[in-house]
Amino acid sequence: MFRPFFLRAAAAVPFIRALCDEWEPDVILRDTAGLDAWVIAEQTDTSLATFDFAPAQSGMLQEVAGGEFVWFREAMSLPPEPSGDRQASELTIVGAAPSWFDGHSVPANTHFVQPMEPDPGEARRRTCRRRGRANPRRDPTIAAPASRPPGVPGPRR
Repeated sequence: MFRPFFLRAAAAVPFIRALCDEWEPDVILRDTAGLDAWVIAEQTDTSLATFDFAPAQSGMLQEVAGGEFVWFREAMSLPPEPSGDRQASELTIVGAAPSWFDGHSVPANTHFVQPMEPDPGEARRRTCRRRGRANPRRDPTIAAPASRPPGVPGPRR
């Protein structure tokens, strides 16, 4: 089931490895599915951080991919990993609020980031201030379309 993902990752490794050899990064940031970057980080002993939308559980890749995970490590000339999950020691950046998850199931290497959600009312007020208008509900250019077909009534006042 996971073999196609591992095969795609293996095909990308030479190109990404060349970039890594040229740039010599201190850290590689990868997407959860970026198995190629994970291999490069391990081959070059470069620190790895993973961005995800949920905290990964230690040993999950080994659990779900099993023998294919072992095959992939061998195909990439990586030694067997006793724990089966290097992610357990690497930083995981989760793009979600901590309140979405049970705090007891979140690994210690997880850092949550969630941008502030904009206040839609404030965005409307800023737009009106830029246009020199005080209230969008009383401005006919915002409340009504620029032109109406004949016979279509305007807003009630």
